[in-house]
Amino acid sequence: MSDSELDITFDHDLERQTFDALVGKRRATLEYRSNKEGKIFLTNIEVHPTLEGKGVENELVVHVFDYIRDKGMRLIPVSPFIKDYLKTHPEYMDLVASGIRIN
Repeated sequence: MSDSELDITFDHDLERQTFDALVGKRRATLEYRSNKEGKIFLTNIEVHPTLEGKGVENELVVHVFDYIRDKGMRLIPVSPFIKDYLKTHPEYMDLVASGIRIN
């Protein structure tokens, strides 16, 4: 199976406050915290070593951004990976909470 043919499934665990991208038994996990004001803080992303560089983390981020948009939430990027992703994908900057700068 080539990298472009990875079969990725997504999971959202509200109790753990994680989003997962699963490829077989391997996973990439994005941790978050949310508040009652509708803000979601994306804090950390971890990728199984065998999935690194295959685009799984990017697919996970897009999945999470779609979730945020669908729920009408506002994003506060804490993770350096998320900040870097936003710098190279400005089409998602409308999700960022007002007053938050991406340096």
